[in-house]
Amino acid sequence: FPLFLLHKPLLKVDQDKMTSSSTQYIDPETVDELLSRDVLQLSVQERGRVYEEIHGVTNLCPEETPQLLEDSLERMAQALK
Repeated sequence: FPLFLLHKPLLKVDQDKMTSSSTQYIDPETVDELLSRDVLQLSVQERGRVYEEIHGVTNLCPEETPQLLEDSLERMAQALK
């Protein structure tokens, strides 16, 4: 889940009013507040994908399906005999 796919832009900049000599200071606390607000609006699954992308990891667990549960319970029952 790429971060650039967040549902809305965090900051709008009027490109027509910007010049090569203009610089704009963006307060780091404001950026933190904007990011926090938008991340909190994501679902738990979306948030997890964003955190995985940020840290360069993915979920290595297989998807838990009814078939996987049935097979796993059968293997456990066999192991307990």
